[in-house]
Amino acid sequence: MQRLILIFLIPMILFAHIDAELVRIEGRLFSKMIFLDYDYKKKLLNGEVVVYILYDSSEHKVIAQEFVEYLNNKKILGTKIRAKEFNINNLKEELPTAYITILEPENMKKIVNKLISQRRLIFTSDKSLISYAMASIYLGSRIVPIINPRLIRLSNIELRPIIFKVAKVYDDED
Repeated sequence: MQRLILIFLIPMILFAHIDAELVRIEGRLFSKMIFLDYDYKKKLLNGEVVVYILYDSSEHKVIAQEFVEYLNNKKILGTKIRAKEFNINNLKEELPTAYITILEPENMKKIVNKLISQRRLIFTSDKSLISYAMASIYLGSRIVPIINPRLIRLSNIELRPIIFKVAKVYDDED
């Protein structure tokens, strides 16, 4: 019986560490990308970058809480970051500076048009959902941002050109 419990616990412990490390990598990259938006200063709330982390399940809530814990009170370019987690069914009307989504594909499809219309950057922690977000990351031999220029254009967000030199560009045809 103890062996059976260990068989289930060891992978959970190992993957929990991987999730936490991935959250730190994504949190670091996503928070810096916010400052590539030419209009980011207009999107600050009380002088702070406010990031809403959207989730749709209890498993995703745990990851959202890790993002909040990692991002809260960080400072980039002298600007404080404040992160808040929200279930997509309880989304606030107040607009954040950006969104990080931890959603199932069907929920991402439902909410993407609303988020695009708000002219805020939308990041996804799941690179397979990049067609519904503006940015994600690719983890391979190196960590590379992935951007979706079509959604960036649809939301009328203008990013500093440096991102197009370092990022992998998602193409709907891929």
